[in-house]
Amino acid sequence: MALYIDDIYITYLNNALLQLNDVDKVEVLKGPQGTLFGRNTTGGLVSITTRSPGDNFEAEAQAGYANFDTVSGSIYIAGPISDHIAANLSFADDHQGDGWAQTSPMDSRPIKPNRDLAARSKWLFDFQTAPNHANR
Repeated sequence: MALYIDDIYITYLNNALLQLNDVDKVEVLKGPQGTLFGRNTTGGLVSITTRSPGDNFEAEAQAGYANFDTVSGSIYIAGPISDHIAANLSFADDHQGDGWAQTSPMDSRPIKPNRDLAARSKWLFDFQTAPNHANR
């Protein structure tokens, strides 16, 4: 099973475990898909497409609190920067403060306090020039 994010093949699964708060579309294609996507897709693939920035400003924010003192939050901001440039920024943080166990009954340090940070940005450039009316 292969993983593609925005048409880029993710080679290591550790890189795939990032938080995506700007997902637009998820496609699951059963294998084999070697003709279209190459030799690493004999068991199929998962293709994730993230949102692209547009002409309008948009923003989202989320916050959460869960068991094991886990605090999470995410921010997504997108919009035009100029007439020919648009960009988005996606940031997510997840912190498990207490971990899932202790080292020993005498020691109160957690075995696995987990912290995940993810930041992504997508930029769109429009290089089309205005029509030249001087040649009429």
